Amino acid sequence: MRHATSFRCGLRTASRLVLLAALSACASSRPADTAPEATLGATAEAEQAIRPMIRRWLLASQAERRAQAAGWPRVEASFPSDPLLRVVTVFKAWEALDGGAYAEALRLARPLLDGPAGTVRDLATLVVGATERRTGHPKEAFSRLIPLLHKLVDAPATALLDDELVRAAVAAREWHPALRVMDAWLFESAPGEKVAVLREISALLEGFPDAVLVAELRGRTRGENVATHEQLQFAETLAHRLASIAVAGQDVRLARVLLDDAGALLGSAGEEIAKLAGDRSRGRVAAHTVGVLLALGSPTLQRRSADVVTGMAFGMRIGDTDARLVARDDVGDEGRVERALMELAAEGAAVIVAGIDARHAVTAARFATEQGLTVVLLAEESPVARAASPQVFFLGQDAEPSVGALAALLRSNGAKVVAGLGLPVPVAEARAREPLGEPAFGIGFEAPCAPLPLADALRSERVDALVALDGAHCGSELVELSRSLRAPLAVGLGAMTGVPLPDGSLVASVGIFPVSSDRSNLDPRLVGWFESGRPTPTWWMGLGRDAAVLAVRGVKDLADSATDADVRARRREATVALAAARDELWTSGARGFDAQRMLPRSVSIARWRGGKAVP
Repeated sequence: MRHATSFRCGLRTASRLVLLAALSACASSRPADTAPEATLGATAEAEQAIRPMIRRWLLASQAERRAQAAGWPRVEASFPSDPLLRVVTVFKAWEALDGGAYAEALRLARPLLDGPAGTVRDLATLVVGATERRTGHPKEAFSRLIPLLHKLVDAPATALLDDELVRAAVAAREWHPALRVMDAWLFESAPGEKVAVLREISALLEGFPDAVLVAELRGRTRGENVATHEQLQFAETLAHRLASIAVAGQDVRLARVLLDDAGALLGSAGEEIAKLAGDRSRGRVAAHTVGVLLALGSPTLQRRSADVVTGMAFGMRIGDTDARLVARDDVGDEGRVERALMELAAEGAAVIVAGIDARHAVTAARFATEQGLTVVLLAEESPVARAASPQVFFLGQDAEPSVGALAALLRSNGAKVVAGLGLPVPVAEARAREPLGEPAFGIGFEAPCAPLPLADALRSERVDALVALDGAHCGSELVELSRSLRAPLAVGLGAMTGVPLPDGSLVASVGIFPVSSDRSNLDPRLVGWFESGRPTPTWWMGLGRDAAVLAVRGVKDLADSATDADVRARRREATVALAAARDELWTSGARGFDAQRMLPRSVSIARWRGGKAVP
């Protein structure tokens, strides 16, 4: 392992004299409220004997120091308790550190940590921290050394401190503190050493996550942080590191980010990045890679997206296998959907899961046709999307049959006005399409969960039954509202997960849903889920999980491909494999897609009794 430049190698005459002055005049990194003490000999004899040796050691070459070291035992024997020997001891500790004698370095330096505030104690702290870092304790080293940042007087000591702090932070995976200390390291380095420091920083950046580097570069270029020559050099180093990542991985998305945010910093790499960024239709296939398009246009869609990712991560066994999940979102803007899909294709996804927002379905289906890329839609089946491409698969569930059946059963039991609470996107769209006709799905009154209507408001509308719609996240409040109104409650798919329901409630049932609250009678398909410490799965977690287990079978045998012909061939293989994929699913009794590329389901209506659905 490469260690920091040693203290002795960095000493030039001027900086040696600075350190000598510091040791003599008690310069200290300590705060003003901790007064440093002078490092002076106890007697004139000690000053005359030890001070010249300290001066000669500071000005000596490495070979000369080794020769002078033979004289230290005689001085230590003559003045065994003199305060100036603390300076000698810290130099000996530093020599031990440079020589890799870490146990000896600690033996000598640790007692000095309990001494008076001043340069000797600071240097001892630096020796101990450097030893901790080099012996595999980076977190402890970083915590010990960070209070010294910007506070040491001597340039070589500062250089060693900055080097050790950066390496400790990187080893401890403290990415953002490491970047801050890199700034300090570059700024505080001597003019003749800046090129070497930048080279070291560039090498260390290879271990950073790409997302951390992108965020850091954006912060520097979009704000006003690039204020000094050193900070500009650091930003250029970041840009060049990310450019090499983009080119090596043929990452169109990253190339566009670099071109948009840091084009002026790319230098010679700019032309290649511009060419890569301009290839908007470029795609590739990366082994074991599945993509997902997230929707952020409303709180409900954000919750759905989070649930889908949770389910997919479990279904793909992320972390336990070679499977790779890449995600992009619409940033709450429908117009960004196509760009997000292109970025997923550029990431190497041969199967993309989309349709969390039903409005994405047609765009995703058209993209599948244009790119020959397989898309799994979680939205309900759409005739327009279905006609678009044989590579579009439908895993979602139409809300109308189950919600309509629940409302009809409530009315057959005597309810006059059924209130649907939760306002899912499909129901809201259906209401907008037929504003003057029969209320959608037999629902006579609709309201969101936030704010949930008061019981008096519902009584004024003569509501005497409630349906929790897909998207209703106010489960406990709905139960209380039902009890307050003394109105029967029905629960659609995707609503009120994990909430204890009143006995007798109507529930839409398919696959493992609704999930029983009785863990002693757990569906075997859920054992691994709960053993991993996850919460009761929602309907959208189930959709994500099922999409993932089938998609993984579609991509598991694909090899990395970048040429157009190979990419098209691998994508066709993924479509064929997905059509044939079979596995035990959560949201259906079927094990895979049918000949029409749909996941068959048979949703039934059950009664909730004793913590589970009873047919």
